[in-house]
Amino acid sequence: MDPLKILYNSNPPEFSQVSKLIRGDIYNAVLLKDGRMGICATQGTKAEPYLLSLSEINLDIPSHRVQLIAYYNAVFNADIIPDAKQDIFTHIDFHAAGNIVMIGFFRPLVRKFDAMEIELKIFDLLNNDERLCPYEELESALTMADKVIMTSTTLANNTFSSMIRLPREDAKVFMLGPSTLLHPLMFNNPRIQGLYGMTFSRNNYKVLEIIENHGGTPDFSPYSQKVCMIRRQTLTAL
Repeated sequence: MDPLKILYNSNPPEFSQVSKLIRGDIYNAVLLKDGRMGICATQGTKAEPYLLSLSEINLDIPSHRVQLIAYYNAVFNADIIPDAKQDIFTHIDFHAAGNIVMIGFFRPLVRKFDAMEIELKIFDLLNNDERLCPYEELESALTMADKVIMTSTTLANNTFSSMIRLPREDAKVFMLGPSTLLHPLMFNNPRIQGLYGMTFSRNNYKVLEIIENHGGTPDFSPYSQKVCMIRRQTLTAL
């Protein structure tokens, strides 16, 4: 299941709504004419130099997926009514959670796990740190995981579909990061229990400036709001 493909087919983008496309080394941003905005991490891909047309979109090209996710985040994320305005560590109890796997090196979150002496296995193909597990062990770790914290950039680089099928059916998966698509269709996969992303005030030119100047998450986080969507029927079981 590719959620981006499903969303693209059910809600084709209306690029006439777009006012600006901002391209940075770390993030792309889309600003709509009504001031709503969305972002997506580039993951090292070379951004398209212009706004795509419908006839040009190829979901097999990562940079096209990045632009689409930024667009859909602008369309959907700005007006959601979140289930909470908290980060994942505050909202979810990871104590006695069994095997925890993190895909994507979220350093501030890792520090919280370490401070609470909660063990987890971390995988990140784009980072080189002694804290990371060998990437070739990822598939085995996912099959044994009880809870998975997965970077939402897996949707941008098109690895989401292959990864999400590896955990057991009763495993709990939480999507995390500013690129998170806060849309109910993400819950089509029963493993996904929570979507933890960011929203921005309308016409947030400060964030656009930071992204255009190649800033990253720590730079624009003070000008954002952390929000989450939770699978309703499992809220009390998390």
